[in-house]
Amino acid sequence: MGHRRASGGRFRETCGAATVLRVEATTILFVHNRVAALAFVVAVSLVSGCGVGSSDVRATGSSGGAAERADDVRVPDHGDEAAEPNGEPGVDAGDVARTVAVVGDSLTVSASEQIEASLERVGFDVLTIDAVESRRMVQGSRSLPPGIDAIHSIQSLVTPDLWVIALGTNDVASHDAGFPIGDDVTTILDALPPDAPVVWVNLWIRDRLDDIEVANRDLDRLVGARPNADVVDWFAWGDKDGVITADGVHLTERGQRLFASTILAGVRSVAHLDAPVDDG
Repeated sequence: MGHRRASGGRFRETCGAATVLRVEATTILFVHNRVAALAFVVAVSLVSGCGVGSSDVRATGSSGGAAERADDVRVPDHGDEAAEPNGEPGVDAGDVARTVAVVGDSLTVSASEQIEASLERVGFDVLTIDAVESRRMVQGSRSLPPGIDAIHSIQSLVTPDLWVIALGTNDVASHDAGFPIGDDVTTILDALPPDAPVVWVNLWIRDRLDDIEVANRDLDRLVGARPNADVVDWFAWGDKDGVITADGVHLTERGQRLFASTILAGVRSVAHLDAPVDDG
C-alpha cells in the first residue's frame, strides 16, 4: 500500500511506509496505513501570508492552477537561471540521503508543488511539506503551531534523512527592529537529529532589509557551525524582476519556481550530489 499526501487540497500517490496528508486546514499523518495522529491548523483570519502587516499582505496560499512540471524547475547559478536538463533521467540520491521533510511558512505553501517536483526529480522521496501561513519558528499557538511543533510531530512518525527549513520571515516581521532571532534558530537546529543534513533558506523582506541582513548573518553563523548544513541564498533573488509580488515578500509564479530551485541547489550540496545542469 502506497502513501498519499495532499497539499492545499491536491492529492497524489507515492510509494513508501509513511504518509503525510495535508488538506488546507487539516493535517493527517499515517504510518503503515494506520492513523497515527490528527492535528488541526486553523488559518489566521486577520493576518494572511507571512504576517507582514494585515493591510497590505496578499496570502499566496497554494500555487493556484496546474502544478509546474518538473522540467520547468530551474536552478539558480548566481546569475540568471540554468534550466534543468529536459528529458534526462533523475539523479539517484544515493546512500547519503533519500527522504526529505520540508518545514516552512506561506512562501513554502505557495511553492510546494515546485519544491516536491524538483526534489523528486533528483531521486528524493518527499515525506512531507509541512507549511502554514504566518508560521514562526518557536512562538505560536494551538491555532497557529510554530515550526518547532511541526518538527516534533514529523519526528514522532518518520525519520527523514534530510531536513529543509524555510522559517524566519515572520519572526523578523513580527518584532521591532533589531530583534534577535538567534535563540530561536538554535532551538530549531537543536530539535533536529545531529547527524541529519540541513538546508535553511535565508530571508527577504523588501521593507525590512536592515533587519533581514542581521537575521541572515545569524543564520550563516549558526547553521554554518553545524556539520553538513547549508544556508541557501534566497535573499539574492529578492530584488530581481518578476520574483516577488508587490507586498515585497511573497512569490510570483516565477518566484515559486526559483524558490524551489534554490532549495534544490542546497539539497544537492548537503547530499553531495553532482547533477548535470544545462547552462544554456
